[in-house]
Amino acid sequence: MSQFRGLKIERKTKLESVSISWKQGSLLGFGGDQTHIYKVYIYAFENGANILLFCQDSMSPPYTIEIDEKLQCGFQNGEMFLVLHDKSRTPFQFRFVENENTIAAWAAYGMKQLKHFVGYDFSWVAGEYLRDC
Repeated sequence: MSQFRGLKIERKTKLESVSISWKQGSLLGFGGDQTHIYKVYIYAFENGANILLFCQDSMSPPYTIEIDEKLQCGFQNGEMFLVLHDKSRTPFQFRFVENENTIAAWAAYGMKQLKHFVGYDFSWVAGEYLRDC
């Protein structure tokens, strides 16, 4: 998402961690079960628009982070979220937003602001896999 490259976001709040499960490297659906904990944070752009960042449990997200190739992004109903993790992990986008706590955070922290911030509707990007930022 080149529109965001180079923008800096600042950590505001840490939310509850979530458990993300998916299959990776399975053969005909057998094996390859993966489950990892991701810490969830609310970050903010300079203009105050909020965005969720999911961080692999073994990583520590910086207070301020620049959006670049170390991050991946996903979309839910046209709203973007960020993921900081080992990119060899391949969970589908929807795995991050099917958790009830995440859905509640979306509503509570005004994630809809992001669409107004950049003037884009990202619904068309909805595919399965996370995208590099």
